[in-house]
Amino acid sequence: WKPAASGLSDEKAEGLKELQDFSSGLREALQTAAQLIVDAEPTFRASVVRDGEHCFSSEEAMKAIGRGVGSIMPWKANMTCYDLEVLAVIHRSNVTFGISCATLGTSRLGATKPARLPREKRPWHLTDARHLRFSTARLMLHFAQLRPGEQMLDLCGGMGTIAMEAAQHWANLRAVSSDVSAKACKLADENLKVAEREDLFAAGSEVKILRRSVAEWIDFSLADGSCFDVVISELPFGVTIRMLDIRIL
Repeated sequence: WKPAASGLSDEKAEGLKELQDFSSGLREALQTAAQLIVDAEPTFRASVVRDGEHCFSSEEAMKAIGRGVGSIMPWKANMTCYDLEVLAVIHRSNVTFGISCATLGTSRLGATKPARLPREKRPWHLTDARHLRFSTARLMLHFAQLRPGEQMLDLCGGMGTIAMEAAQHWANLRAVSSDVSAKACKLADENLKVAEREDLFAAGSEVKILRRSVAEWIDFSLADGSCFDVVISELPFGVTIRMLDIRIL
């Protein structure tokens, strides 16, 4: 995943041109991805996920991105059978690009088959238990606009994936991973011990694991009276807490 830009234009023509220009700046990443493809002449498709009001449609955005990729790479577009997928996540005025080159046979078959993404690894992650993908956690942190030196809370932290991913890449960060599950907190503590022992965090960053329910965080403030700068949670996991209090959501 590569954060491309923020401040996407509200004007249709200008916004689509910006998307095309952003995608034409992916040459190095696309060349790297192409090295993983067996075919001498790989095919690609552009996909878009949008959230917020925009002056263009998803289809128009896909075409603009396709033109941008086509201007820098000698590839043919194919919407149903393709080797690489250039995905743009457009959240309001922010744009982030991802490139998928997951292999299914000799090519990916688009929506006709589910993608089997390669397994991701982190040196501090010790278990095979189901967890949030590390690249997804990193993308969430970018969308949250986390900055070095801030204080971050993950309300449904599980094994501490988001907090430890943040501490690896943002300096002077104070990250707290909270979960009501004793089992999840135990796994998070084990992961944290490895990360600390191997000195895997960015300079000045630290992670704390707490066993605490979501409701216990209402009206909470830190010991020095300050508040968290960023509160984040991966809701497909977090909604299983079955809490309906509107103040929490």
